[in-house]
Amino acid sequence: MDGAMLGSAEERRRFYEEQGYLVVPDVLPPGEVDEIAAELDDITARQRERRSSLEAAWPGRYRTQLGVDLDPDAFRCDSLHDVQRHSARLARLITDPRIVDTFVELIGPNVALHHTKYHVKPPETGAPFPLHQDHPHFPHRGTSMMLGALLIDDATPENGCLGVVPGSHRQGPLPIVGPEEKYLDPAEYPLDALTLVPARRGSMLFFSYLTIHGSPPNRSGAPRRALFIQVRDPADPPTELTHLSHAQGLMLAGTDPG
Repeated sequence: MDGAMLGSAEERRRFYEEQGYLVVPDVLPPGEVDEIAAELDDITARQRERRSSLEAAWPGRYRTQLGVDLDPDAFRCDSLHDVQRHSARLARLITDPRIVDTFVELIGPNVALHHTKYHVKPPETGAPFPLHQDHPHFPHRGTSMMLGALLIDDATPENGCLGVVPGSHRQGPLPIVGPEEKYLDPAEYPLDALTLVPARRGSMLFFSYLTIHGSPPNRSGAPRRALFIQVRDPADPPTELTHLSHAQGLMLAGTDPG
């Protein structure tokens, strides 16, 4: 659901609570997105020079069950974590009220950073993401943990836009396939179970860490890029000390009552 179609903060919050996701269009204007994209791509290029690869891959035994007609060995996605430690501009971005105000609307006045990451699906072979919940990667006591995905490019079904299973967050944590990959069983949760969420560049997709989500491969001739900002209410503690990251716990809004 496009948040612009919902007239008030209360309507947006109610939709998010019922469906587990929300799209807010045109959070940032195109010119500003261009500048952020250039910054991210410059950092990614420099990191690639320092390290052999930024590639994130998926084990073949799961890739071959995704029901897509790409060579499993060709699937790839470039992934850069903790963008705020690489750039002051990006550190300022994650505290930008245009972004943070929606987090406040959806989870309350106190918002703490958990982590950030930048994903680039390359043209034609950008990897699909199997359906999954984020909960197994960083479980917390409550349900405040959520993600805001800032779209650096127009997100379309052709280039592998994110998709969700509306309302799936109400099922709570679900069984996972493997202890490392933490995907849902692709036989039970295939890619075509997703409701794809196309949106313009500069828009944001917000969803709960219990919402089932994933994405198809990028079949287009251009990359599909997105910046992910994961946050929580600071009064919602982790049940496992895992997925630690730079500046974790940084208050993006309000105060930490603890």
